[in-house]
Amino acid sequence: EYLRTKPLGFESDHVLRIYAWDLWERDSKLPQVYWNELLRHHAVLGVTGTSHMLSSRSRYMDSIEHEGNEMPVDYIDVGYDFLETMDVSLLEGADFGRNTDSRASAIVNEALVRRLGWEAPVAGRVLRVNKQDVTVIGVVRDFHFRSLHHRIGPVVLKLSPRALGWLLIRVRPENIPGTLAFLEEKWQEVAPDLPFRCSFLDEEVDRQYRKEERWSRIVQYSALFAVFIACLGAFGLTALAVSRRTKEIGIRKALGTTVPNILSLLSREFLVLVAVASVIAWPAAYYVIDRWLQDFAYRIDPGIGTFVLGGVLTLGVVLLTVGSQAVRAARANPVDALRDE
Repeated sequence: EYLRTKPLGFESDHVLRIYAWDLWERDSKLPQVYWNELLRHHAVLGVTGTSHMLSSRSRYMDSIEHEGNEMPVDYIDVGYDFLETMDVSLLEGADFGRNTDSRASAIVNEALVRRLGWEAPVAGRVLRVNKQDVTVIGVVRDFHFRSLHHRIGPVVLKLSPRALGWLLIRVRPENIPGTLAFLEEKWQEVAPDLPFRCSFLDEEVDRQYRKEERWSRIVQYSALFAVFIACLGAFGLTALAVSRRTKEIGIRKALGTTVPNILSLLSREFLVLVAVASVIAWPAAYYVIDRWLQDFAYRIDPGIGTFVLGGVLTLGVVLLTVGSQAVRAARANPVDALRDE
């Protein structure tokens, strides 16, 4: 649930990715022609480009120089309107504009500012990138350009109006099939002999956690199966206890014992068993979960409430199973029990 709901620092819903590298190789003007055609459609809210898939499947690292020291950072080439299209928050300075010098300007994230120990204002400071002085024109809020397995590191956004491998198109949620058909139609007009490769960005983001999704399903089904087997055992033990104590139950009822007291009598030992099982299971479960969560830079901290809730639910399931047999025994006519026994 945490993986599904944690804010990533950018908005991936209703964003389409189109592989556009073939367009750049064919003619550097074709992507801009296609870009302009898309913006004319009412369902297209924004178009930008990037060299990065915004996931752990792509990464380009280099080093920057600052005050004589080198530091490795991630580089992401972006097109115009990247911040606006992807809803990345600009904390200080300005976004890349049509008049921005792409070779001498850069935008950095909060992690880089913290690493360098810069104090506000940051805009206007100079970094040395690829043996060239680059002016920082803006600072963006940290966003997860890799999966949550990795902590957000320093990143430099560089404006690259050309040679971007991916086009990112934000569209309205209404009539997605119609919008896709429009995108493909315009692609065929611009490059009819090139394949149209389109996918949803949120699917790429979710693909990073497929292993965790599989484990989630395995654990869920295993837990349900284990609880079902445990309930069968509790049901059998209750039936055996009732058959062995039929005479005792009959005598107790004849002497005025109430139904709740009989239910308590038959369920007491199961309460003890569930309590003992919980005491054994909780430390083991905590150890396994804590070790597994070490693989994530961003994660939840399992608290005692989670384990208490699990124990309460387990107890409830067991009591329902035991109660079905115990209620029938408690409501039986004591005369029949005493006569038969």
